[in-house]
Amino acid sequence: MADTEVDTEVDPRFESFLTDATDPETPKEIQTQIRAGLARQYANPPVSQTERCLRQNLTPDRCRGLVYWPDEDDAQMYPALLADPPNGAPESHPQFRCQVTYLMSLYLCHSKRWVFAKEFILAGGLRALVSMCAHPNLHLRGQAMETLGALTREELYPWHEPPAPGSSSDAALHQRMLELARSPLVPNLMLNYQDSFPGASSLALRTLAFYASWLRLRYCPNNKLRLSDDLLAMLESWSVRTEASVSDDERKLAKTLLEDFGKFKDEVDVPVLNGPEAVRAAEESAARQAHEDTSGDPGDDTGDGDVIVADRTVLLTSAEAPSGETSAGDDETYDRKVNAHDDAKDADTGDAHKKRGNDAFAKREWSAAIEHYTRAIDAPVSYRRLFDEAPRRATYHCNRAAAYLARGGSPGAGHGAIDTCGHLENHLWSSDDSLGMAGTLNAKAALLDCDAALEMQPGNVKAKFRKAQALWRLGRMEEARKAGMSALHGAPDDAMEKEVRALLEVLDGEKWEPAPFESEKIGEKKKIVVVEEEKDGEEEVIDDAGPALGGMGGLLASMAASGGNDRYPDFDTMANYKSAAADDVFAEIDRAGSDVSSTMATRASASSASGIDALGSVDGDELYDLD
Repeated sequence: MADTEVDTEVDPRFESFLTDATDPETPKEIQTQIRAGLARQYANPPVSQTERCLRQNLTPDRCRGLVYWPDEDDAQMYPALLADPPNGAPESHPQFRCQVTYLMSLYLCHSKRWVFAKEFILAGGLRALVSMCAHPNLHLRGQAMETLGALTREELYPWHEPPAPGSSSDAALHQRMLELARSPLVPNLMLNYQDSFPGASSLALRTLAFYASWLRLRYCPNNKLRLSDDLLAMLESWSVRTEASVSDDERKLAKTLLEDFGKFKDEVDVPVLNGPEAVRAAEESAARQAHEDTSGDPGDDTGDGDVIVADRTVLLTSAEAPSGETSAGDDETYDRKVNAHDDAKDADTGDAHKKRGNDAFAKREWSAAIEHYTRAIDAPVSYRRLFDEAPRRATYHCNRAAAYLARGGSPGAGHGAIDTCGHLENHLWSSDDSLGMAGTLNAKAALLDCDAALEMQPGNVKAKFRKAQALWRLGRMEEARKAGMSALHGAPDDAMEKEVRALLEVLDGEKWEPAPFESEKIGEKKKIVVVEEEKDGEEEVIDDAGPALGGMGGLLASMAASGGNDRYPDFDTMANYKSAAADDVFAEIDRAGSDVSSTMATRASASSASGIDALGSVDGDELYDLD
């Protein structure tokens, strides 16, 4: 197909992409060449390669949409499309073609749109770009570094300002940036000191300057950050470079960084940003230690004693070493001391609360599980654990979502349960609160947790799976199917795929409604008689769910047993103390989605045989298991 023919047939959205992707200052003849090349690619999109990378079927038009006019959901797929192929993969591997195509569109256009860029970053896109900063193809390397630079511009997002209070999105964005401290960011940037594409060293230095200043300002105690000796040596060399390709501004920036960070050179117990040589020493030390652990040989201790290694650690810290200890000494001794210090400090927080939550969940004590998961979420985080905090926090939110769903699907839907913390903190039930409202509130709480988990870990299949369930219970069927399809596409194996397909079948054919209260049978069925004034003395018979079920029937039964009708709760008085926090937090989600009334017959419950409502209790079903 000739270029002129393509131009007359393409989607107007592609024309918009061409306009946004073309720099008006570029010479006319070059603009023409770029447009012609993009038009040829538009006519022949990488359908089969994208299908293999994403494990989903695509039409040519859908593939074009991914490349040229992707939405926020599509942005979450880009890190997978930019991922490196396996080591030793042939040039025909589909990942190579995807890297070329999708990096091009990200570089030319999409990285300039914050709505897209935000979702790309949250999905782990920064790490994909860091990997490509060392790509053997210098053309792709240049695009990756330019894109990384564009995403760190203050005009796009105010990185140097603290995350907005109460904004989980802002916190997650900063976490994605912080995680680069445990990536090969600095070594890969320093590869471009020389023998790279034109302008590479300036780009690398500016990115290093941004990251070091951001890290120091936002996360370093007392605003102190050391640079390792080899990194300082590189900056010193940089500041006096004589190559014609190195500008005065580049030399000046190197000198400024050297003076600004060099003043912390002799400080101890402060975080350290490592250069390539220090990282290499860390990797060698780790390999030597691994050999000693398996062979039993004592080995030598000539390694870099200041290094703690984990996944090519670039940033390390001795700031939280036990009192009186420094980072001097052998790796194993220092690592053991700092870990012991952190373990003691975190003994009753974080993962410890998660374990208690899991134990409570296994006992079907849903409210207790919710409390412990909330304590885990709210636990203070030590400096050393900041760098891999996002996956743990996603797990806490995901597990709490499971607890809300389990409670909402239990007999009585948790009606009357009073949480001391979490999304339903201090929510006091009134006589007007129905069983349907109890199920709805628990589903809304689960949905909030699923969204929080996905901000911290966008690829979390369990969070997507539970989000689909929460939306299903809220009657938001199209959104539930979309979340279910996203879980299906992200399922890492056939077993999980089968579980998601089972849920999708239920979404297509059944409705959900809360399970009724179960009667407590001790000798004979108990009944509680409640006389409500607005019914002119009409008696309403409620089956007693028993205190163990956390239902309103159990609450009334326990109070009635200790004194009769005058012991029933005064709902008018209780309403005066009702926390507005829970209602306020759900008002926001109601505005974003469809409004679900408390008396609405919400979409149906799957049979117990399907296991859809049996969160955490279906043997062999991975998606129902807690983490």
